[in-house]
Amino acid sequence: MAPGANRPAATSPALLGLTGDRDDLEGGLGAQGHSSAVSAVVDFYGVASLPLMPPMQLPAGLLTGPMVAGVPAGMSMEPGPMLIGGSSDPDLLAAASPLGHVSAGAPPFLLIHGDSDALVPLSQSELLAQALSAASVRNDVVVIEGADHCFFGAEDRIDSILDTAITFLSNELSQP
Repeated sequence: MAPGANRPAATSPALLGLTGDRDDLEGGLGAQGHSSAVSAVVDFYGVASLPLMPPMQLPAGLLTGPMVAGVPAGMSMEPGPMLIGGSSDPDLLAAASPLGHVSAGAPPFLLIHGDSDALVPLSQSELLAQALSAASVRNDVVVIEGADHCFFGAEDRIDSILDTAITFLSNELSQP
């Protein structure tokens, strides 16, 4: 992405990859006259559709004290509303979701997700892969067995996971 691009601070690689060619999202600072489009996307355990995210089911008392100190009183702890300023407006949730921005011109994707992810279910990556395939966008889903969010439970495979991502990017970015 070009410096100065007008993108939200809290967003996903998938959303960036799917909206990089939108002129209405270009910023007015930094390097002007350069596209924000990207050539390839690696998305680790990302959300594809905020409206389709299941409600969080966290143990009582987990999100207290320092974990929530910066969260305004009354703000939902659900990922979707938190990412769009506390709103649960379905149109805003959909607009902030990669799934609604898939098009045939999207770059190739590598989606890597644990099959035991309790925060963002594997079905989110599968949903995005289905939409990318339907739009004839090259994509691959790598499922990490036994891995939770952030690949907890698969720490012994982090090197392999990163090697897979680096190989994908190296191959995609070396093509003319």
